[in-house]
Amino acid sequence: MFDLFRSRAKATRYLLMALLSLVALSMVITLIPGFGGGFGSSNQLVLAEIGDNVISSQDINRLVQAQMRQNQFPRDMAELIVPQMVTQFVGEMATVYQAERMGFTVSEEELIEGIRKVIPQLFQSGQFVGKEAYQAYLQQMNTTIPQFEENVRKQILLNKLQSLVFDGLVITPEEIKAEYLRRGEKVKLEVVRFQAEELKSQVVISRKEIEDHYKTNAAAYMSAPRRTIDVILVDEKKLGEKIPVTEELIRQSYESNKDRYRIDERAKVRHILVKAEPDDEAEKKKAKAKAEGLLKQIRGGADFAELAKKNSDDPGSAVKGGDLDWIQRGQTVPPFEKTSFEQKPGQISEPVETFFGYHIIHTLDKEPARIKPLDEVREELTAELKRRQLFEKMPELADQARAELLKTPLQAQQVAAKLNLTHIRADKIAPGDAIPGVGSAPELINIAFSIDKGTVTEVMQLPENRLAVSAVVDIMPPRQSSLSEVEATIRTQLSTVKTAELVETKAKEFETRLRANQNDLRKTAQELGAKIITTNEFDRTGQMEGIGPAAYLGEQPFVRSVGTVVALYRVSTTPYFFKILSRSPPDLNQLEAQRDIIVTGLRDKKLRERRELFEDGLVRKLTEEGKIKINDDAVKRLAASYKG
Repeated sequence: MFDLFRSRAKATRYLLMALLSLVALSMVITLIPGFGGGFGSSNQLVLAEIGDNVISSQDINRLVQAQMRQNQFPRDMAELIVPQMVTQFVGEMATVYQAERMGFTVSEEELIEGIRKVIPQLFQSGQFVGKEAYQAYLQQMNTTIPQFEENVRKQILLNKLQSLVFDGLVITPEEIKAEYLRRGEKVKLEVVRFQAEELKSQVVISRKEIEDHYKTNAAAYMSAPRRTIDVILVDEKKLGEKIPVTEELIRQSYESNKDRYRIDERAKVRHILVKAEPDDEAEKKKAKAKAEGLLKQIRGGADFAELAKKNSDDPGSAVKGGDLDWIQRGQTVPPFEKTSFEQKPGQISEPVETFFGYHIIHTLDKEPARIKPLDEVREELTAELKRRQLFEKMPELADQARAELLKTPLQAQQVAAKLNLTHIRADKIAPGDAIPGVGSAPELINIAFSIDKGTVTEVMQLPENRLAVSAVVDIMPPRQSSLSEVEATIRTQLSTVKTAELVETKAKEFETRLRANQNDLRKTAQELGAKIITTNEFDRTGQMEGIGPAAYLGEQPFVRSVGTVVALYRVSTTPYFFKILSRSPPDLNQLEAQRDIIVTGLRDKKLRERRELFEDGLVRKLTEEGKIKINDDAVKRLAASYKG
């Protein structure tokens, strides 16, 4: 593989292509570092089997934790989202499996190009930076070269089969116009709603009601089973603080790897791309005219970044105002490179034609070739030298801690002190609890509640580059809770029930009076003292002032006639009544400016629909053939572990 990297000529593909990541959640395979390997646990749940591949609870937990760290969804949504993740993961793995069965293969050149797209940093001036840097980069992701390359290979197979299935997608002008009208349409409403939160202050719960409820339902108030667990942590960050890196070692490493710190001549650029097919003269003419028009605006004082965001056909850089950061020779196609490096800092080019269309290139800054001095790379080099030692030392320490703990499972504190590791006593924790000093660790908790007192777990990988080994110190079975222990819980439960009843009573009363008032919403609200909210104008993706996202009320405000009153429309447990005050269509003169965005959205939507249909059908077929087995109970257990 590396011989191929060394022998390949400098990259001739345009930099943007190299920066394109693989499909968002289709990257689920490569987003999970160490998929199918790494520091694992023999106690993990098997969620699904696709051919010889296994999807485990550890795989999904890694993905969930990664998305939680990126704030993609809150923890309390994980119970609902985890089963959907498993379903999507199974669909993607099934597609890879089917591609292999159909004889699809991945050549060495395709694999190299796939790696280039995922980690462009590995290719300086079009040349592979070397195995050592490659391996060090992957170590930070807790994976190995073979594992990572296998994951990239699977992603390429998935893309190949999906491209075959989804080829020929067409978006018609009629669909574009209809979607523009649908997106841009705005409505304004009058709304009356009955929220539990606003009514609960009117509900009173007596002491007798609490006592009666407890007597009748005492069996329902059992305390959760609890366990006391000792955890020994091997923490990369804390361990790294204790690993010395001498000045002599830093200098030796720097001197022996100076080529790594060589920076070729480079230019900092941003651009606006107007895409055109190279063989379509009519399209090229139109694209060039558009580029010239944008350039005229820039020369006239328009903001380059804003024009790039709204007009550039390069989605990767458009969101950043066209910024490509620093580029080196050999990273972009020749015409783009020539202009970028010939221009002086601050200069903006005339439209430059490349294979991709026409570019307006702004050279922001330039730097001559140089070798970074030691002081500039000292911090990076020190961290790398520590990581090398840690990569070997961490699993060794974790295995040593487990071996010691197996001899004396109730003396974790002494074992941790002996090895200079962190000891945590998680006292009387219940299923779903976070572990102090560890945080959310559902897999660790699940295993701890499935083993006996004095049993030691396997070494487990935790978020933030930590390894853990645990032992169960004590087991507390469920018991009957006293009234004093559950009084607050019962009060809350009774309050919730009574408030819900009050909401329903008021909603029904409002509905009856509204009918008697011939659907006069405002009059009914005044008679019953209900609060009426007049929203702003909003579209389907907007916010209703004083209410929340437009999605709360679905399509109803947009498909009913102006003046219509919609009665008792429920959103979860909240009843809504609303009147459509006005509706305004979008300005058709703005359609052209929005065309590309709409086409992209429609294409993505159609691709998602086709992909879901294809994967659903494929999963059903492979399940019938016995090639796919899904453990629904294990999926439910994993999802439930996030509850609370």
